[in-house]
Amino acid sequence: MSNPTTFRVRLSVAVSAAIGALGAALLSAAVLVPLTNAAYADAEYARLDLVVGAVPIDDVEIVKLAGGSDHVLALAADGTVYSWGYNTSGQLGLGDTTIRTTAQKVTALSGRQIVDIAAGAYNSFFLDSDGTVHAVGQGTYGSLGQGNQAISLTIVTVPIPEPVASLAAYRNVAGAVTRSGNVWAWGENFNGAAGYTNGATFSSTPLKLNVEHVRQVSFGYHSGIAVTEDGRVYTWGRNTDGELGAGFSGAGTSAVEGSTGAHIVANGNQPGFYAIAPGAAAVGGVFPAVTGVRAVNAGFTTMSLILDDGRLYTWGREDSGELGNGGVANEVGPNRPTRIALNITNALRYLGTGFNNWGVLTEDGHIFMWGNPQSNGGNAEGSDAGTVLVAPTASTVLLGPYREALNVQREGTSNAVLAVSADGTIVSGVGSRQYGKLADGHTSPPATTSPAVWTKPNPAG
Repeated sequence: MSNPTTFRVRLSVAVSAAIGALGAALLSAAVLVPLTNAAYADAEYARLDLVVGAVPIDDVEIVKLAGGSDHVLALAADGTVYSWGYNTSGQLGLGDTTIRTTAQKVTALSGRQIVDIAAGAYNSFFLDSDGTVHAVGQGTYGSLGQGNQAISLTIVTVPIPEPVASLAAYRNVAGAVTRSGNVWAWGENFNGAAGYTNGATFSSTPLKLNVEHVRQVSFGYHSGIAVTEDGRVYTWGRNTDGELGAGFSGAGTSAVEGSTGAHIVANGNQPGFYAIAPGAAAVGGVFPAVTGVRAVNAGFTTMSLILDDGRLYTWGREDSGELGNGGVANEVGPNRPTRIALNITNALRYLGTGFNNWGVLTEDGHIFMWGNPQSNGGNAEGSDAGTVLVAPTASTVLLGPYREALNVQREGTSNAVLAVSADGTIVSGVGSRQYGKLADGHTSPPATTSPAVWTKPNPAG
């Protein structure tokens, strides 16, 4: 498929007078003007406009999406990156602060083979195939890793002393899992969410965390979580609402087998091997640790994991359905991984960091959402903002199958759900259009419950 760009033919007076002559000569004398350009007013041109076909634009194949606070990144199969949405700190990587309502190629990355992307609230991160991490946008709390808190409109390199394999970011904290399985983090450490061993409230340069053999890491508002190569789980940060998954809330002593930090305080815990195996009972006063984990995710006060067999678990606190276990009250829920959505046995990955509402994509390409959407259509099933889904619910408007999906949120204000077609060439979305985050060229109406299709970008930039 191609996305044609139509041109208008402007014929000179001399040529238009001989319009019945050779067609080839006519076109060779024509001036091609894009339709978006203003019409010529010069007397030397005739008033005849002819639409004469199209210049084909190759499809862009998207393999991953990442979202910040109203801005979106899209990684293409060829290692290029596209961005759109909110841009007041230059987080789109386009060298300016202009909001974009359609996808734009990040040409500053030309010549690099990008293999992963991540987005904080107002910044963006790009992983080069050589293991180097690049960043752009807001540097609050040192979240660009540059030793300062300045905004950067140009893409900079994050000084990590070993090659990186994957990225993670949330609000003002970012991190990287290295090829050797170490985790480096930088930025804000609210309630210990970044996992710094020195207890600093923030770091403007990357710090190595006390975890190893890590495959994936996720940072939330109060806590962090990582899964190791052998499928075990580390947690850290706040435990006021049982976020560490150790079987209790607040301070105490972990009885989970293998814990590297047995004593848990209410806030500011360093990484420790705490999460209890779902449904497990203590043997000799010791709980077995969870194993066989495929993916993990940290939210506001809710934590979640997906087992290798595709079953979905949550724990922590919910304000309005974030646990997905049938409750809606502002209350502390289970303090250890607890299964939800018995109908889901093939969850694959999360639709970004969960805040007011959460989502997962299944192995067969279908979207399930739960929690409190902040915009009409924000739970991808046609309902209005504030219509809480207390359990994971299949999307009724984004039907799939999809290869990738994202819930991009401005916390407590708006959200949109984006989905990438199975062949990677079409991005569809529902929910908030604020700042153009549906990439269809529109910011109104403010939200849509019916899918909007993006305006395909030009891979030439």
